[in-house]
Amino acid sequence: VKSKQKAGEFIGAFTSYGYKKSPANKNKLVIDEYASEVVKRVFTMYAQGIGKQSIAKILNAEGILCPSEYKKLNGENYKNCNRLEKTSYWTYSTIKVMLQNEIYIGNMVQGKKHQRMRSKQRLVEKENWIRVENTHEPIIDRQLWDKVQKLLTKKHRDIDLETNKNIFAGFIKCGDCGRAMMKNFWRRADGSKSYSFYCGTYKRSGKDYCTPHTLPFQVLNDIVLGDLKKIIRNVENLQELVKSQSFTATKIRKSTDIELTKLKAELERVKKLKKSIYEDYKDELISKEEFLSYREDYQQKETLYSKQIETLEEKKKESVTEDVFETPWLRRLLELKDIEELDRDIIVEMIDQITVYENRKLKISYNFGNELEHLFSSVYCENLEKKAI
Repeated sequence: VKSKQKAGEFIGAFTSYGYKKSPANKNKLVIDEYASEVVKRVFTMYAQGIGKQSIAKILNAEGILCPSEYKKLNGENYKNCNRLEKTSYWTYSTIKVMLQNEIYIGNMVQGKKHQRMRSKQRLVEKENWIRVENTHEPIIDRQLWDKVQKLLTKKHRDIDLETNKNIFAGFIKCGDCGRAMMKNFWRRADGSKSYSFYCGTYKRSGKDYCTPHTLPFQVLNDIVLGDLKKIIRNVENLQELVKSQSFTATKIRKSTDIELTKLKAELERVKKLKKSIYEDYKDELISKEEFLSYREDYQQKETLYSKQIETLEEKKKESVTEDVFETPWLRRLLELKDIEELDRDIIVEMIDQITVYENRKLKISYNFGNELEHLFSSVYCENLEKKAI
């Protein structure tokens, strides 16, 4: 059994929802067209900010069979020992397990439980699970998977299903107490809704523990949108700067490469000479004094050439060329250059955290902050990781 698991072969009696056993090979998984579309919907809804319980309610309202009932419909004698007998519908737990299941990105993870003869099954520690990558066709692409896994680590409330206004759910926290900010809304005279965020500690425990940190949704939306636009403009300016200097940069790079080749050749020659004088000394062709004198000269040259090579290689790394636009974040930012409105996908993709202080002062931490900080600080003297407004 373990040999089959380590080879990435499926050995279970029942497949995960979204897959079925291949008719040609029962140890191989193939996609179930109908169920896989439901799986994609679940992942997409969660990435858009809809919570696990709300997803379950939506699927139940639409009459979509839960995994256990779907398997029964397909003639499988399946029984879920972890649920109540009468539970024949989608639940919070079902959605949670699905969102964490690596099988949907093509990885086979088995050996989660262990059972000795005549004894109960026991759970195996996660690091000892048998995990084999790319064993079957994935249902969920890696980008959506990574987005969902990031969201699973954040605590957030569901968005408003009618207006989809709370695109920042799970990303805003109070800068003083560290608690998540809570959404509150009221109706205007014309019947429209107005949203604001408040410190969770203040809302639950009162002013003795923290202050409101009140921040209207529209103010936050405008600040984040404006900041992203500014960053994108800087990216475009940087691109123009690089293009205008591309010829010079290419010449400098070629010149540096030629110099590096010469220095490396000279370093190798010195190393060989140092080795040969030792051979001469062993064969008594030169005296000990001569050997020590030669060796010291060669060691000094070796150190000098090594430092010069190191300096030139660092210089090559620091030079800004068009290659920097192969950075995924830069490419993505350039794709967003015409952005006029924020949505949940952009927030999840771009924002790591928004910290709210009193007087509507914010600190926005971006997902690309560490990756691009050196590039932007060297050209624009701006820090993308910690930007206060």
